[in-house]
Amino acid sequence: MAEAIAVLQAGLAEDEPPVVTPPVVEPPAPVPVPPVVQPLPQEKSITRVIVQSTSDKVQTNVPITFGQVFAIGDLPAGKGLKGMQLDVKATHPDGSVRHAVVSTILVQLEHGKDVTLELVPVISAAQKPRKLMPRQFVLARFSAIINGFTYVAESEANVESLGWLAGEFVTELESASPLIGTDGKPHPHLHASFATRCYDEGRVRVDVVVENDWAYEPAPQNFTYDAVIEVGGKVVYEQKAMNHYHHSRWRKIFWHGEEPQVHVKHDTAYLIASRALPNYDQSITITEKTLADWAKRWDKAPKEPMTVGLSVKGMAMTGGRPDIGILPAWSALYLLSMDKRLKDAMLGTADLAGTWSMHYRDKNTGQPLSLIDFPYMTEVGTSGDAKNPVTKKSEKAPSTVKGLNKTPFSHDTSHQPGFAYLPYLVTGDRYYLDELQSWAMWNVFQSNPGYRKNIQGIVWRGQVRGTAWTLRTLAQSAYITPDGDRLKEHFARIMKSNIDYGIETFVRAPTANKIGIYTAPGAVVYQDKTAIGTFQDEFLTAALGYVVELGFTEALPLLEWKAKFVTERLLGAGTNWLAAANYTWPVKETPDGSEFTTIEQAYKELYSRLNVGTDKDDVAARKRLDSGGKDLGGYPTSPEGFPANMQPAAAYAAQFNPAVWAKFESRDPKPNYGTGPQFAIVPR
Repeated sequence: MAEAIAVLQAGLAEDEPPVVTPPVVEPPAPVPVPPVVQPLPQEKSITRVIVQSTSDKVQTNVPITFGQVFAIGDLPAGKGLKGMQLDVKATHPDGSVRHAVVSTILVQLEHGKDVTLELVPVISAAQKPRKLMPRQFVLARFSAIINGFTYVAESEANVESLGWLAGEFVTELESASPLIGTDGKPHPHLHASFATRCYDEGRVRVDVVVENDWAYEPAPQNFTYDAVIEVGGKVVYEQKAMNHYHHSRWRKIFWHGEEPQVHVKHDTAYLIASRALPNYDQSITITEKTLADWAKRWDKAPKEPMTVGLSVKGMAMTGGRPDIGILPAWSALYLLSMDKRLKDAMLGTADLAGTWSMHYRDKNTGQPLSLIDFPYMTEVGTSGDAKNPVTKKSEKAPSTVKGLNKTPFSHDTSHQPGFAYLPYLVTGDRYYLDELQSWAMWNVFQSNPGYRKNIQGIVWRGQVRGTAWTLRTLAQSAYITPDGDRLKEHFARIMKSNIDYGIETFVRAPTANKIGIYTAPGAVVYQDKTAIGTFQDEFLTAALGYVVELGFTEALPLLEWKAKFVTERLLGAGTNWLAAANYTWPVKETPDGSEFTTIEQAYKELYSRLNVGTDKDDVAARKRLDSGGKDLGGYPTSPEGFPANMQPAAAYAAQFNPAVWAKFESRDPKPNYGTGPQFAIVPR
């Protein structure tokens, strides 16, 4: 009854269902949908290096520093390397990194277990150098006792300077010091420099360089002294009665704290692909015996200051030699093998390149003396030849003191090894850069100012091979010198002067040789001054090919002109390709005659000269040319023979006509470049 009343009170008929009001329910809160984020593209590794332990113990917190070259565009401006300190030294025209010093710390390194370091580009944060604490700096001290009188130089911890390296893992401070005597006066000729590389964990590398090479200090001479080097208060090196030659320098490296026992192996294929190095044939097999033999050579070579390692004491010595080429044999072997023993030989010989008496340092800048600053500098001629018309002063190098200037080593441009370029490329050590720059400038200074057109530094005269190796070293210096180094622009100017002169003189001039033979003064000196040395001409073609590869594309017309000669010898009508690598090629019939304008004319003259007399070599040559075989002669199985000398020229000429390489490769027999690949360059 009560229920019915309730229904009626609600105003509903007894037979109608009750209206039930559902409870108010709050709608569920919307679930946030995460925004669609496109994953950042993963940067690919540009290249890699492999770190090998040379210790039989586990090493921890191992500092690693090496030099690295990058192909154009591979490491753009604003990018760094993942997990690594990047000290950029040189850049490409597009702003991308060309050469840098790379550093990192390996947490652990076990013997027999290689560590691969991938060089992966990342957005670069602002460089945050560690604040170098005084306790991290280790004092180095060099003293020289000369006739009982002591001179001292010490390193300085200039923490305000960022130095050569400055970043998360390592700081390298540089300081230069005269040798101060006990009377407080500096020695007029001797001075020292220190590069102190400070890592965490108390590890410090100290690079000590002692020099006797001020350019314009009067009375340059040899000095004999007792040398002592101290690092952190401990004597680390002593040498009694060292005879320090004039215009030379020497170097020693020491570690304070535990020295890392490592070998860093670069990616050979990438180094070559970057075009910083020629296209050496990577298919060559280099045997363990070859590597061991070269290691023995280095073990037996003198290594103390004022020796020259694997180099030939008399640089002008003729004949086939392993140190001749764009790279010397030991450097080419290292490049293709990445073997530690060859690296030790290469770096050790580059260290000892400082022994040669051709170093001139500018007291005003502290750098190798520059032609742009001293356009009349020379070692030859008279003081009048070297008089600067602006300053009215002679810029001739002061004469050495007679009786105190003797050295057992003689240097020149024509047989000059490429000592320091590859060592600087793979280490980033400042010493090698200084060495490279010093050789490049000396190659220009050693000529008469008038002949080289003073400040232009023209090198197109003298022995052809001298021109070739000078252009090589100048181009390397212009290519790799750091952007912030004032000498970079100086080398670029000298290169431009030489390229412009070469094009105007040998390509565009009406007198230009029509076959591509280089006939400038000093070239046509064989067979009563009617012929050129073919092998020297090959060196020039190879050097020009390398110059273009390094990015001096404005020299391409020069290379194309020069490539004509090797092309015509191998493929030209009216010639016999078996004569292509002959020791000499005639340029004209008589000393006063006109130059040949076709390869057919030149070949007919060459063949006719072989048919005069009964000389056994000529008879053998005629027989070979008439054989119809494939023997180019000229020591064809030697990696230093005349066909080997020809190979880089043929490789660079092939870019204009691939048939050049096909013909050259058809020769038989061929050398085994596995023992010395300095000429084993192939087309790209």
